[in-house]
Amino acid sequence: MNQSIRMFAVSGTLLLGVQAGWAEDGGPDNGKVSFTVTNDITSQYFFRGILQEDDGFIWQPGVEVSLPVCEGNGEVQDIALALGIWNSFHDQQTGAPDGTAGPASWYEADLYASLSAQVMEDWNVAITYTAYTSPAGAFETVKEIALSASYDDVAIWEAYVGQWSGFAGLQPTVTVAIEVDEQADNGNGGTAGTDEGTYLEFGLSPTFTVLELGDAPVTLTIPMTLGLSAHDYYESSTGDNSTYGYFRVGSQFSLPLNDSWSAYAGVDFLFLGNSTRDFNDGSDTGFEIIGTTGLAMEF
Repeated sequence: MNQSIRMFAVSGTLLLGVQAGWAEDGGPDNGKVSFTVTNDITSQYFFRGILQEDDGFIWQPGVEVSLPVCEGNGEVQDIALALGIWNSFHDQQTGAPDGTAGPASWYEADLYASLSAQVMEDWNVAITYTAYTSPAGAFETVKEIALSASYDDVAIWEAYVGQWSGFAGLQPTVTVAIEVDEQADNGNGGTAGTDEGTYLEFGLSPTFTVLELGDAPVTLTIPMTLGLSAHDYYESSTGDNSTYGYFRVGSQFSLPLNDSWSAYAGVDFLFLGNSTRDFNDGSDTGFEIIGTTGLAMEF
């Protein structure tokens, strides 16, 4: 569910996406209003380890606008507001009831607002409200409030690796998401979840510059995500209420195409827990390979 113009060819296990908005110093320019348009195609769609669709054509476009609120001073700086919508379209018309009044292929539309701030230079904290909706009527609207924090640890690593500037750190993150109305484990027409739950996530994204194509750095990122149920988040139809939801690890290559466009390609490997395996049609292996392709633009 959290979170264009030109398409790359898709293979079943190839992931191609986007990072954009390259400033002259090699990073995004956050001092002004910015718009981000993303456009991805994926081979399978799992939301926090919960299967949504694993067949057919899956298209996932999104739009976000980021507005600077104030620069701040002292320990709290660069307060910003982000508003966005993220969508998932399925040619399988996933979960759409017969005779649905809405577009049957428009499985999901997520509306969100996020307020973030830079704290003590290296930390970024945010609070996000999201409404996960289904225009096709595949599931009831799920509303949640998420608190997240990320730490830019590149300076620590530079002290150890010296001139090896190709490593951008581990970039650890933590997120706590609290469902306030309906629940994700009751999605896709299921009857599993009965209580709003709390989700806990830990992530790392070690990134390396592996090649320079002119002024464009080709980077390799190895994203890792551990998803857990802090309380009633993974309630399966078999009565299992596992703490462990999933572990996801992948590799993706990223290349900025110009000042506004960039693309990445890679593959993700998903390891499911007992409850999420039950959501995945009772898969015996609990192992999935996921590929995605796309482009995005930021201006």
